[in-house]
Amino acid sequence: MKNKKRGKFLGDVWFQQNVENRMRKTLREMQARGKMRNATIEGLRGTPWYKEEFQKHAKLFKEERKKQTEERAAHARSASLNALAENEALAERDKAWAAKHENDTDEQLLDYLRQCAAELGHTPMRREVLGSTYITERFGNWSVALTVAGLYLPKKKRPKQTALDAYTKKRQKAESLK
Repeated sequence: MKNKKRGKFLGDVWFQQNVENRMRKTLREMQARGKMRNATIEGLRGTPWYKEEFQKHAKLFKEERKKQTEERAAHARSASLNALAENEALAERDKAWAAKHENDTDEQLLDYLRQCAAELGHTPMRREVLGSTYITERFGNWSVALTVAGLYLPKKKRPKQTALDAYTKKRQKAESLK
């Protein structure tokens, strides 16, 4: 952490402030017992008591920060594993859906997209639609599928004309083979 004006490293100041806050608590407890009345941390700086307490509290503070860091890392690993498991389960459901609907016509898939949009109340994102991977493969990309279905897309999300043309050619080719 740098102070941009002075170019100083402020990590040491932050550390000292946190350790001194812990020391203030100890000092208040001592004052409650009748010791070190009217003393302040600022006034005690440089004394043997301050140096001893600072070392003790600095060690405790570092241990506490290390423990917090380890807990955050463990939580992140756990969340990552959960997300991975969810993604794998979703991929399996997507594959099952694709196998079930592989013989559907484009119009049936578009109706399905329109139905999903009606249920959600907005144009669906890929992750919101079961079978989105299959639909994307079938239409070339997600934006093309939504556009052909007649669903609203913001200007920056609309497919390029080349992608729409590629789908049109693909569809015409499939119809000529029938």
